[in-house]
Amino acid sequence: MYQGWKECPRCGIEVKNNEDYCPECGWVFYNKRCPRCGKYIPDYAKVCFDCGWYFYWEKEIGEDDEDTMNTIAMNIMKRMMNQWKIIQIC
Repeated sequence: MYQGWKECPRCGIEVKNNEDYCPECGWVFYNKRCPRCGKYIPDYAKVCFDCGWYFYWEKEIGEDDEDTMNTIAMNIMKRMMNQWKIIQIC
């Protein structure tokens, strides 16, 4: 394998290191891991597809300030709940 290339784990072809997905089979290369749930997600993702973690929190607040991140998450959830009314239809 040439320097600057990686192998697709699904189909085995050589792909440039800067590619986000395999042009042959469509495999998405997962480059980062969610700090909340541990799932692997694509490097370009801003939100974890599994638990909804916003990655910009780490950049703006700092990775070690978990209490602040949890407070922000709770405030966002409260705002979302206030925007939507749940009604029962019989």
